[in-house]
Amino acid sequence: MIRQSLTRKSLALLILGFASGLPFCLIGSTLQAWYTEAGLSLVGIGLLSLIGQPYAYKFFWSPLMDRYIPPFLGRRRGWILLTQIALVFLLFFISAFSPNSSPKALAALAVIIAFCSASQDISISAYLVDVCDQTKEKGLGAASFVIGYRISMILSGAMALILAQHLGFQDAYMIMSGVMFLALILTFIAPEPLASPPPKTLKAAIREPFLEFFSRFKISTALALLFVLIFYKLGDAFLLSFNTTFLLRGLGFSLTQVALANKIVGVIAAILGGIVAGFWMKRLSLFQALLIFGCIQALANLGYVLLAMMGHRLGFMMVTLFIEYFCSALGSTAFIALTMSLCNRQYSAAQYALLNAMESLGRIYVGPIAGILLVSIGWVDFYWVSFFLAWPGIGLIILLRKNFKNI
Repeated sequence: MIRQSLTRKSLALLILGFASGLPFCLIGSTLQAWYTEAGLSLVGIGLLSLIGQPYAYKFFWSPLMDRYIPPFLGRRRGWILLTQIALVFLLFFISAFSPNSSPKALAALAVIIAFCSASQDISISAYLVDVCDQTKEKGLGAASFVIGYRISMILSGAMALILAQHLGFQDAYMIMSGVMFLALILTFIAPEPLASPPPKTLKAAIREPFLEFFSRFKISTALALLFVLIFYKLGDAFLLSFNTTFLLRGLGFSLTQVALANKIVGVIAAILGGIVAGFWMKRLSLFQALLIFGCIQALANLGYVLLAMMGHRLGFMMVTLFIEYFCSALGSTAFIALTMSLCNRQYSAAQYALLNAMESLGRIYVGPIAGILLVSIGWVDFYWVSFFLAWPGIGLIILLRKNFKNI
């Protein structure tokens, strides 16, 4: 019975992870490729990362999803369904625009998609915390979510680029809206987690999550944990901020080559990384997982340094992508398990949104800085910077070692 429950939960989290990653990629690397093909400058492409600002500020409206319950599918799945319906229509609508004829309108619509996607993430993240009610489930739950998330990011990037190569970006986005619709249908099989009482008032939903979080730790410890969330994936975010542009413009690979490498190599690596992380975490403490996976994740960035030095080599590019996606899946699994462990189920929507927003700050605002820096230092030094940015978060984890016993 327990195994069946875990299997159903894992399948549900795999599907929800897929649904979460799909729009993120379509307004991220795929949109970057669309603007790259249209001839936008490197600085302009860097500014596209600002489209993702709703991910950083989603904690402002997350209390609404703790306080209010939709009239169907329960508090968590009801909100998931509403946001997914909006995303299906918006992804279909964006196919009517182009960066050649209406770059500002396209970017504005992408911001609206980011808002709905961030809202979906609030409800899915709360679901993730609520459904994994035992400590032993957190590693496998996070791994299932990461596998689904990475598959969707790779497929919505790789598949969309292949479709764009042959049909154009507008048709590619139209097809991706259909993929989102399939994810919406599959949401119905997800089991509803055990209900926890919602906050009694909206004021309580806004205020109590913060008070409850800071009541569990000293102020200095709580702030240090928030900085861990900002810095743990910063090197990875810096590396990926120009990943598509690097492969297309920096090394001269075609859209199809980049897409096939991501699809074949990336999917296999992400699945293997998630599986390894999930089972490895059953034998590790949270501190050990964050430390080991963080170091592996940082070292993987050196592959891009070598790739930038070697230039246009398809085989080495595929090896580099495999290592990156595998190691990134390890780090993401530990990171999500940490975020889950820091949340109280009663306020999981607001607390997870706030904690996840800390990580988003680094990912979103690194783009414009990275674009300006890249113009000055070139690709090789750019990826050296990404390697060094991966270590401050690991240093903070070591300093907080004793506090992980209470998480």
